Amino acid sequence: MHLLLLASFALVATALTPACSPSSGQRVTMADAFDVDLFGPHVDDLHSPYVAGSQFTVQVEAHDGSDTTGWQLRSSNPQIVAIGAPQTPPQAQPSFSVGVTTEVAGSATLDVLDAKGNVVDSHVVTVAVPDTVQLYAHGLLLAGESDDQARISVARVVSGGTATFLVRYFKGSVELCGSGALSPSATGVASATTIQSSLAVSRDWLAVGAASPGSGQVQLVVGGQTVGALPVTAVDPSAIARVGLAPQDASSAKDGQSLYVFGRAFDTAGNDLYGGSFQWSMDGTSAGGGVAGEPSDVLTYKYRTGSSDPVQASIDALSATTTVHAQGGSAQVGSSASVGCSIGGAPGAALGGGTTAATGLVALVLAAMRRRRSAARRTRW
Repeated sequence: MHLLLLASFALVATALTPACSPSSGQRVTMADAFDVDLFGPHVDDLHSPYVAGSQFTVQVEAHDGSDTTGWQLRSSNPQIVAIGAPQTPPQAQPSFSVGVTTEVAGSATLDVLDAKGNVVDSHVVTVAVPDTVQLYAHGLLLAGESDDQARISVARVVSGGTATFLVRYFKGSVELCGSGALSPSATGVASATTIQSSLAVSRDWLAVGAASPGSGQVQLVVGGQTVGALPVTAVDPSAIARVGLAPQDASSAKDGQSLYVFGRAFDTAGNDLYGGSFQWSMDGTSAGGGVAGEPSDVLTYKYRTGSSDPVQASIDALSATTTVHAQGGSAQVGSSASVGCSIGGAPGAALGGGTTAATGLVALVLAAMRRRRSAARRTRW
């Protein structure tokens, strides 16, 4: 698992340039929880502007090996950016972490003070309340679909299922960083909860469900202000008119790499219905796995050059097929509702048996890389 992470993140690290990149010769730097430059050495990498109401961690590092015992992170305006107590390591270390909360819109200066009270690093950061919250279907992101294809404005959910969406915050055309900022409020048949993924890049996710058919709405509250509403339509599974499969592009895949197939359900108008559970098979053999209480709408497999393996997914009498190049026995059922250290598969599954903490972590990083590249074209940060 360690080697897989190293190989995968090395690719990510070379493909991305940190958003904030002062001289790499800095002695002391700050990096927030949205840093994808995992291997360093880190330069200052604070991804301002931040969304109001978020909570994240800032890591301070002394690159000359200095002991940071007694150091602190200070905010010039705690009403805008509040600093928690340092998470002091049990022994002398050249780095320490501090919890940060962005309170309201405005600007503040973050200073790193050494044990003598000297300012050894400083950054001005901005906090803003978004005017737009954009949501993207997680299953379509796993399959590599574009932002436009994955973005949703109405949540159409199969009753009894869960639809999971990536949350992104915007002030005008500028994307705001932050996690833990969304406080949804559901009405009607809708239910809504937020999830934070903290491995690699911290992100917010919105999980929407409904116990019975009907309509509802989710108010999107950020920083104490309602900045949007998501209409929710829940349908009985019998309303599914057809199903389809969205396999992840394998044109650049390497042997042993984990790839995804997302199961799609559609209504009579061709709209995606999220939260449906599929029965999966590869080469005529049922695929195992699944996550209790979550929709079985994702199949993971390990790529193998030259193989040709039919995949079938079905809901009741409706079915769809596609062909992938897979290692024998590597098919594993997962869920688009899983956004933590594992995208799918049984908890604790062996590395050869489908999605694991490592592959799920890599998937999140690669998805974040695509979001960051796309956002860069819209003047993110």
